[in-house]
Amino acid sequence: MNFTRRLSTRLLAANLLVLIAGGVAFSVTFRLLASEIFDDRIRRGGPGGPAGGGQGLLEAFGDSVDIALVVSMAVGVVIAAAVAFFVARAMSKPINRIRETTRAIAGGDYAQRVEPAEVVELDALGEDVNQLARTLEETEQRRASLLSDVTHELRTPLASIDGFVEGAVDGVFSTDEMFEAVTEETARLVRLVEDLSVLSKT
Repeated sequence: MNFTRRLSTRLLAANLLVLIAGGVAFSVTFRLLASEIFDDRIRRGGPGGPAGGGQGLLEAFGDSVDIALVVSMAVGVVIAAAVAFFVARAMSKPINRIRETTRAIAGGDYAQRVEPAEVVELDALGEDVNQLARTLEETEQRRASLLSDVTHELRTPLASIDGFVEGAVDGVFSTDEMFEAVTEETARLVRLVEDLSVLSKT
């Protein structure tokens, strides 16, 4: 099994990517911003300028670091959040495809299938959904076939009964012949209903 296809590995890699992106953004912003702020304070000669001596330099350096830290943390958080959003969106796509397929199957579209996923766990879940769809599809086909067979089997004795009754009315069959035929066809219908009852319990 390819280790990189496991969900736990993908989640770990995603978290590391977010941390690295935030850390890089923080470091780059801090290095650029701190030096710029410090140089600006020195050039302006304000608090921390040359007139302030060593103490002024320390204050300027401290202020520069504080401002750079705040801004760099904000930039790092924004970058990390953006990366996390795109990573989460990419990882949720196969899950959304599985959800769409299951909703279609629940709606009666048993021909729907989940495409293979790159993540092992999601691929296994998709195969389970596909197996469920295949089972439901086969069950639906058997049900349709059974209904067709039952309809055919019921039509035959009912047509016979109707024919004998009409024949008796028209004088083609005697009343005894009609009752004998109707009794035979009725018994056939009873056997068919009993078979269906047994079948429904299996």
